[in-house]
Amino acid sequence: MFPLIPSKSFTIDSPLTREDALRRIRASVLRSGELMAGHNQEPEHFQGIVWEYEFQISRVSRYRSVFMPSITGQLYTHQNRLQIQVTMSLSPVALVLTILGLILVGIFALTSLFQLMATGHINSASLLPLELVSLVYLLIAIGFGIEAGIATRYLRQLLDAAEPATTHQSTLSYLF
Repeated sequence: MFPLIPSKSFTIDSPLTREDALRRIRASVLRSGELMAGHNQEPEHFQGIVWEYEFQISRVSRYRSVFMPSITGQLYTHQNRLQIQVTMSLSPVALVLTILGLILVGIFALTSLFQLMATGHINSASLLPLELVSLVYLLIAIGFGIEAGIATRYLRQLLDAAEPATTHQSTLSYLF
């Protein structure tokens, strides 16, 4: 089933210890001064917060993108190996746009249904807003999928993870 809100959830198996993984993640998270000054903004850098057993980060890039995922992760040990459960979700701006788009799709679909029931046919001009809103949703889903794929690759490199990670849910797994 295709979820309405784009997201990606997977587990990374890492050969590192929890302490080494946290050290690497912390080293890749830019401090606010570095972020504001624009220094060392390599694509594999992140911004956010790292705690003892989890992190909440987002990728830093040289370009602005509403599609950048918010990344949360939890570190735990399973059978003497470190596993990082990662969840990527839409940024707040993209989430609001997606929800508004889905509401508009529902309204346009109901309007078209009432028109069909009343007249027996649907005016093709009345479908144009539905098509446009659907296109915006598709663009958000594809943009998120591309940005989530980039962030996944950088996280795997950072944590020396073997390919592929176990994917639990990905709304756009066909893009990767």
